[in-house]
Amino acid sequence: MKLILTFFGFLFVHKSSQLRRLCLSSCNDITSKGFSEMLKELPMLEELHLEHMHVSKQAIEVAGHCCPRLKSFKLNYDGYRRLYAGLGDHNALPIAENLRGLRHLQLIGNNITIDGLLAIIENCPHLESLDIWNCFNVANQLGSDLRKRLSKQIKDLRLPLCFTKDY
Repeated sequence: MKLILTFFGFLFVHKSSQLRRLCLSSCNDITSKGFSEMLKELPMLEELHLEHMHVSKQAIEVAGHCCPRLKSFKLNYDGYRRLYAGLGDHNALPIAENLRGLRHLQLIGNNITIDGLLAIIENCPHLESLDIWNCFNVANQLGSDLRKRLSKQIKDLRLPLCFTKDY
């Protein structure tokens, strides 16, 4: 089962325990508490894709605890919005600490730094794909040794300044 919603101010999921994929876009009026309560009702969730919306570190922690099957997490922003609502390292740690079973992580246009990236790759050993395109804080600090490490550890890697055609 898959649910995709855009431009909704409030989402209420009740008894949708079989939902495996949830995509939300521009749902900026959903509170952190409301989003967390929704995630608690989705224990079978495998993919959580969020675009153009703020997600608190508490919501990421809840996703890690209440959605144990979560394998794919996307938190994407377009160019002009990332300046106002990026991920940053304050949420990179909850990803690293609570979403350790991730296979696919996409953080397009986020304000993550090299420290946040290191925390994620050290604590998410099952990552097969990592997309950090348009994450300029990382681009400025990504040395050749770390590039080599990422290339060895992750099969499908898209770095900050690489061209992307599927966003």
